[in-house]
Amino acid sequence: MRGRPPVVEDNIRPNKFEVHYENNDSTEVWKYDLKKSTGPIEIIIEYKKDIIKGWDSKLKEAKIQKRIDKQMKQIQSKSKKNVRNK
Repeated sequence: MRGRPPVVEDNIRPNKFEVHYENNDSTEVWKYDLKKSTGPIEIIIEYKKDIIKGWDSKLKEAKIQKRIDKQMKQIQSKSKKNVRNK
């Protein structure tokens, strides 16, 4: 045989693959397709049941706090106007 021997690539990277990440509160699956994009084309996040249970109460607390902050801002702006007028 003449010439250079054919190069055999053992490390051929697949075009489609998934990467799994495990956290304390969630599991993430990142799907890649290198023919379409170099970044992930789909990300699936699955939360554990303990985390989901606390979301409703945290959401209610956040809404209440937002309303209180808005009311305090209105009160402070009114008191500043009263001080200027005197």
